[in-house]
Amino acid sequence: MMRAVLVALLATFLCSATSGPPVLAVLYFDNNTGNPELDPLRKGLADMMITDLSSAVTVVEREKLQALLDELKLQRTEFFAPETAQQLGKGVGATHVVTGAFLAADPQLRVDIRLVEVGTGKVVLADKVVGERGKLFDLQQVLVQRFLVGMDLKMKGAVPRTRADYATAVEYGRSLDLVDQGRLDDAAKAMQAVVKRAPAFGLARQRHEEILRRLAEAQAKRTALLAHAAETLASHAQQFITTHRFEELRPDEARTFLAYRYYLGVDLLRRLVPHLTTGWPTCIRPGHETDAHRLTDEFLTNARTLTRELRRYEEKHTQTHPNGQRFLDTSFRLPHDDDERVRQAGYNSVPDVLGLQLLAPQFSLLGTAHLGDAFRLALAPTPASRSEQERERALQELKDLVSVEDQRTTSAAHSAVRVREVLADAYLRLDRPDDAVAVWQETLDRHPGAAAFSRLQERIRQESGLAHHPQRGDLLAYPSSLAACDDMGLRKGFDQVIPHRMYSLGVGALPATVDEITSRCTTNRSLTQYVFAHGALVAAAHGECAWFEQYMARFLEAGGSRSDVDGYRRNYAKACHQ
Repeated sequence: MMRAVLVALLATFLCSATSGPPVLAVLYFDNNTGNPELDPLRKGLADMMITDLSSAVTVVEREKLQALLDELKLQRTEFFAPETAQQLGKGVGATHVVTGAFLAADPQLRVDIRLVEVGTGKVVLADKVVGERGKLFDLQQVLVQRFLVGMDLKMKGAVPRTRADYATAVEYGRSLDLVDQGRLDDAAKAMQAVVKRAPAFGLARQRHEEILRRLAEAQAKRTALLAHAAETLASHAQQFITTHRFEELRPDEARTFLAYRYYLGVDLLRRLVPHLTTGWPTCIRPGHETDAHRLTDEFLTNARTLTRELRRYEEKHTQTHPNGQRFLDTSFRLPHDDDERVRQAGYNSVPDVLGLQLLAPQFSLLGTAHLGDAFRLALAPTPASRSEQERERALQELKDLVSVEDQRTTSAAHSAVRVREVLADAYLRLDRPDDAVAVWQETLDRHPGAAAFSRLQERIRQESGLAHHPQRGDLLAYPSSLAACDDMGLRKGFDQVIPHRMYSLGVGALPATVDEITSRCTTNRSLTQYVFAHGALVAAAHGECAWFEQYMARFLEAGGSRSDVDGYRRNYAKACHQ
């Protein structure tokens, strides 16, 4: 009954104290319990009262109050004092302000309230109520009706139910606090947990939807800002490269030229992203092959041009000091405004010299390009898998880099090891494990003091079958598991062989592998269910919704349960049903 008394008293005083329509502001309640764990209830109680009252009287939105508190830096202020209430009431344009404080003595909860007239600062009501805190919101609908009767007003529209238990109200307030901190992702998760805990808590459900809308709007705005920064940067890069002859540039201008060249390549990958799936590896979407291949070819051309220009820069501007030490200035900087656009677009800074030289062969053979938070690609199928000529060219580029780095002083051994590891990974991707082992062994022989010595030794042992590596071992065991229809071997190998095959087959590796297993191992229903279920999950991860539905149907035909299908669809295929 506590909130019923509060609301009725407020209604009476508002009606008698104002000549015109009142505008009410509900401040956050003060927590006088001495328990900071209950601080979230300050906002939770206020927000629920705002919702109740707003159906019949003009109430200042909580967000407007929060904005004023942020501006005045009054987040932890106690609001019960009349002078504070008057100041805030003027700031938000209210005629009256409700302040409150709560004190708990389990199982009782005492709430003190004041109604302050903003114009005069006069306290027109000071009262207290006591009730069982566990029943704080049980009479929600009755409370609203009594308020309306007290003010002789009618409800303007439906009021979302604020019914919830005490603990849920605390969590509700905590979710609102996350919103106010700008942590919308965390707030959405926290409010979703409140809704799950109290499904009939209509106000929490409404707030959750509002948070999701704000998240979507923020993401759309961020995406637009990123795109604008990236497009402007690419335009400036193209203009600079087109209007300058590299051979005629001063060293500082040449470094700017090389930086712009690098970001032209980054922009090509940005434009490639819409043609790729969302899963890992990032496969070319069916029907997008022409545009994707054109952009990847342009990226490789740009990267190789960058490598040639970089070599020319090294030849012209490497300085040899009297002590024989060689120095090359590699501060590849852009003008300030474009450097800021790099940050806005979420790009990495320009890599070191070796990183620039590795761009083309690493992307061609491994499909990888880590050019910023928004551009971590593992392109499948790789450019090298589409062309034998491209494959041999990229391998030769790596071998040439190995030769160059091997000739440097021992202090640069880490660079030689770095290139060799890329070459070995490329051989593994090409299913040439013996060549990979040979590269690792040669690395150990030539650079026994390398920091990576122990790790490379272990990789040789794993690839030779002398040590166990779970993922690699499952992949290598897949052919024999398939031949024997070994249940556990195929379950473990399924999740390894598909991404491995995608680097040469793209998303087509999924149906090829699913059909390969289910057509050969027809008598094992449990294995068949597993393959169809996990095949559906891979399809959903890559946005292949038709395949997801197809595999879910075949999962049911193989004896899978409808409840499992509903769970997979709800938890893993949301994008297919928006």
